[in-house]
Amino acid sequence: MNFVLEIENLSKSFQEQKVIENINLYIREGEKVVIFGYNGSGKTTLLRCIMGFLSFEGQIKIFGKNYYNKRNLGYCPQVHPIWSVKVKDLINFASVSKGIPLSKFSDMFDFFELELSAIESKKLTELSGGMRQKLFLSLAFAGQPKMLLLDEPFSHLDISAQKKLFNFLKELESTQIISTHRLQDVSFATRVVYMNQGKIKFDGGYKEFLENYKIENDRKT
Repeated sequence: MNFVLEIENLSKSFQEQKVIENINLYIREGEKVVIFGYNGSGKTTLLRCIMGFLSFEGQIKIFGKNYYNKRNLGYCPQVHPIWSVKVKDLINFASVSKGIPLSKFSDMFDFFELELSAIESKKLTELSGGMRQKLFLSLAFAGQPKMLLLDEPFSHLDISAQKKLFNFLKELESTQIISTHRLQDVSFATRVVYMNQGKIKFDGGYKEFLENYKIENDRKT
């Protein structure tokens, strides 16, 4: 069976503290997978390992390869890198690194109601959290990447923007891996992976997840 993402025996430690332990995960093309868990569960570390930003033990294959072209990936981080660079320079960098003409970014800027002319000369440090989130989401979606990795994508957004993003992701035909700690963000998922203390505790459908999650919480009360 062909998988677009294969993770085998993945572990990651920071200063001898294991943050992710023996993760095995296989994702097919077109799946919308929500990585659910609370702060410290290992969600962000997992996505950063997939993107190749962190060294790790184990193996990750994307599109069947250990070394892959990141132009096929769209990534939005949970914590924005606060570089002292102008917005237009960041967009130019994204255009070159992803091999996408600048014109391909305009649709997503319009979708998120970003007035580029008003912010392109500003530095990232001068933008609000919501504006930065819309900017990084726009860069992630540009060029219609085959796989999206979005770390807490609904954070920093107002209610209107959250609903707009939710409907967009629901209708978008692409492989999606989305981390979140909010139950209301997972209802469009075809699959939920529940992480706790660096381990996968559940991997299955949304309804099944809700039933198991309720049982787990009932046991704690």
